Amino acid sequence: MPAEPANIIRVLSDHVCNKIAAGEVIERPASVLKELVENSVDAGADRIEVEVLQGGRKAVIINDNGCGMDRDTALLAIERHATSKIRDVDDIEHIHTMGFRGEALAAISSVARFILTTRPADQLSGTRLEIEGGTLRNVEETGCPAGTRIEVRNLFFNVPARRKFLRTESTELNNIRSLFRVFALAHPDIQLILKVDGRELERYPVQARFEDRIADLHGAQVLQNLKPVSFQHGELKIHGFTGLPTLHRSDRRDQVCLINRRPATAPILAYAIRESYTDTLPKGRHPVCFLHLDMPADWVDVNVHPTKREVRFGPSQLLRDCLIKALTESLQPNGPPAEIEPPPPCEPPQAQAPQFHPEHRQPELPPAPENYPPLPPLPPQTARPEQPAAPPPPPPTDPLPQTDAADQEPGLWKDAVYLGNTGDRYALFQTEDGLLIMNPSAATERILFEQARTDMEKGKVASQALLVPETVACDPQEAKQIEKRKDDLQALGFVLADFGGNHFLVEAMPAWMGDADPASTLKELAMETDPQAGKLSTPKQLRDRLARSCCYLAARSRRNPSPAECTRLLKTLAKCQMPYTTPFGRPTLLHMDKQELNRKFGLDRPL
Repeated sequence: MPAEPANIIRVLSDHVCNKIAAGEVIERPASVLKELVENSVDAGADRIEVEVLQGGRKAVIINDNGCGMDRDTALLAIERHATSKIRDVDDIEHIHTMGFRGEALAAISSVARFILTTRPADQLSGTRLEIEGGTLRNVEETGCPAGTRIEVRNLFFNVPARRKFLRTESTELNNIRSLFRVFALAHPDIQLILKVDGRELERYPVQARFEDRIADLHGAQVLQNLKPVSFQHGELKIHGFTGLPTLHRSDRRDQVCLINRRPATAPILAYAIRESYTDTLPKGRHPVCFLHLDMPADWVDVNVHPTKREVRFGPSQLLRDCLIKALTESLQPNGPPAEIEPPPPCEPPQAQAPQFHPEHRQPELPPAPENYPPLPPLPPQTARPEQPAAPPPPPPTDPLPQTDAADQEPGLWKDAVYLGNTGDRYALFQTEDGLLIMNPSAATERILFEQARTDMEKGKVASQALLVPETVACDPQEAKQIEKRKDDLQALGFVLADFGGNHFLVEAMPAWMGDADPASTLKELAMETDPQAGKLSTPKQLRDRLARSCCYLAARSRRNPSPAECTRLLKTLAKCQMPYTTPFGRPTLLHMDKQELNRKFGLDRPL
């Protein structure tokens, strides 16, 4: 009999298909937990108990009180592509459940020793199925509580290569715990229990409020540093909590986005969150946020990743802009900023620029597509007029003008009482609930940056002409960058003239920079514009970067604030759009409440 050609096309058996599916869907014990807990949620369970043995290598056991299955349904559930979630192809575009492909049980049972015990509430006895490596070994009637219990033992026992590359027991357990906590956050209406090697490790009771579950998972201290988010545009609703800029992490582990209660990620979400914290976080740090995004099911495509870990959105641009707008509004402590003044000069007093009136700054949103309701219009921004070559200096102002107390009272820290200074570094204030420690230099930096950015947007940058123009000698690379960015520097309030031979004549500087040294300022700004310092994609990014550097230099030149200046500085800072950090992400102040102070001094426990 002739040998069969090696390249002949055959239809693979169900057993082989299940193993292929298992390779895509089941990566580690945490993947088993994800698929089975999602099934329990879809079954309507309000109590899910998870038991893990040896980091999931030995067993992952899920026990729920959901609707359960009768014998025929249980036998059908372990077949590949058998599901109760969808009926035809149109249903894939309107997914309302956690699972829908109908391949999880078949894939898991093909690479493990699998035991399914289930009973519907209206039947007296249940069904027990035993499967080993994809082969059904036993089906029997049994007594059991209503609901479903699934035991997945010896995962990858018949795929040695996959089992060999599992991580250590502690690593696999950490992956399981992280995923379990995300499910606990996504479903505060479900009681979740995690047992590890016979010991109860975590228990989360049913919580009526999202913030209570956050406190259970991350502690009350984290909850105190979160701001509520509430935004709605048509059928899109964004709600939850986002962290103050002072609360940040080295990675994105505490950025949780729940799309229609499904834990998922998407590049557009990460981009929107990052953009919302521009100029507020230190380099390499990531904000904390716990967000629900509720939207029509046909807006989101969950069928783009084998594990449904990543999703895609139909109106992606609209979602991005709405998320940026929602987070930006939530991070502003007092809503639209009130009228604020430039920070007072330190000793000796210097002439200040006139007061400015910043407008409420929000990301401009593009028109929505035809099928979505339009967003409310934002105030138009005026174009920047040409900067005069050498404007006259502004008239000197009172360094600490006397104004009505009611007009100056900020919404934040209004009860703060000045206690004293620690040299020129920190100012201490007593508040009703604790202690404020402010860095005057950092506070000045934030105030100057918001003033500079607003002035540039309104085209009203005030320049201070130097009594004697100063000549600044630069090296060739610095001169090249300054010449290239002369228009951007002019937008900040600098008036420069080319003096030949890599020399520049500084005729005027931004009025809010006080007595900052023109030579060192110009050289540092030249370094900021160096392409090796970081690629800048838009003129706005460059102007913001230059403004940050200018403000840092100006704040650094101000020393020894008086008590009155410190008090005035705190009130002015409280009116900023982002009073908690400098434009580089450094804290402007720290707040310690009485509970934290008592804990640090050991007064929170009985003697």
